[in-house]
Amino acid sequence: MNTNLLPIMLDGPKPGRQNTLLGVAEAVNPDRQLVLPDTLAGHSCCAEFVLSAREHTRHFLDFQKALQEAEALIGDQISQIPTDVRPVFLSYGSTDSTVLAGLLLKIKRPDTILVSIHQPNLAAPLFDLVVTTPAEQARETSTRMLEVESIPNRITDGLLAREREKWGSRLLTPSKKLVALVVGGSVSIQGGDGKSGTELLTADHAKDMAQQALAIAKANGANLVVTNSFRTPPDVTRILKEMLAPHSIYFYDYQEGGENPYFGYLACADTAIVTADSMSMISEVVDSGIETLIYLPPNLLQAKHDRFLIRMLESKQIKPLELGSDSTPSRPIHASDQIADEIRLIAAQPAVLKPIGAHC
Repeated sequence: MNTNLLPIMLDGPKPGRQNTLLGVAEAVNPDRQLVLPDTLAGHSCCAEFVLSAREHTRHFLDFQKALQEAEALIGDQISQIPTDVRPVFLSYGSTDSTVLAGLLLKIKRPDTILVSIHQPNLAAPLFDLVVTTPAEQARETSTRMLEVESIPNRITDGLLAREREKWGSRLLTPSKKLVALVVGGSVSIQGGDGKSGTELLTADHAKDMAQQALAIAKANGANLVVTNSFRTPPDVTRILKEMLAPHSIYFYDYQEGGENPYFGYLACADTAIVTADSMSMISEVVDSGIETLIYLPPNLLQAKHDRFLIRMLESKQIKPLELGSDSTPSRPIHASDQIADEIRLIAAQPAVLKPIGAHC
């Protein structure tokens, strides 16, 4: 393992995305990662004017201004990165703040390896590695690309062992199986006509999901544990509590906080039921090596969800909840390890300095 690689990422408000980046960071270097505060949020640095900064005067001036603002906000932190490590900057797609932070890092430290998890549209030429997932329609680019079979995440054998030791006494009962219900939430959509909106996880979904979870637990002679997430609507959580809390050995409400048993659930459960809207949680459950049943309510999915789910169904990693449980475990994919291996291959080669400096 190349221990001189230092994974760097920006902090962010979405737990799923942060766990994706952190999973890759920990796979690259399990002992050391750097998470910078996203103080650049709201600062404009679109890929279009970065890539055309040598051709359009206004884009050149806008990029100069954006770099100066970034230097004032995170320049000191970048300057403190030890010289004996090679930075690996991890981005989830290409928001303005991640493009700006990554470019500033590349300018100050030309040996930086820029990695985008998910194809970053116009910004792809700026990166050294672009990772695509089954949720995407990959587009050709001159940048080095790696296609993985699931969403990268933090699940490892070591993590599961630690969580099982931590939670086993609270979740496991001799001679009883364990079923975990993992609930996502409503989904923001972008229609082909440019209109946006939200597809809701509803109270009716909650009632249906609860009934099916109880039936699976009863059929398996299993205990039930439940968790919602930051996207779960309050009325869905309320109904799930009313219907499932009396029949569960543990019910975790993300909004109430407290010690989160989620990884403990994955370490201890034999079967997990996951709502189809969360590709990250589905990937985490699959990588835990347990039976993965998907709750597929109508009108809750975007095209990216359909692409992802179809690939998972084709590979028999998951199956619809309505087909019931047969206790067939999933086959862990560990996409984070695949990405880390690709990054190490890049690091082992002579550094290719892309002409980022030509844009500044």
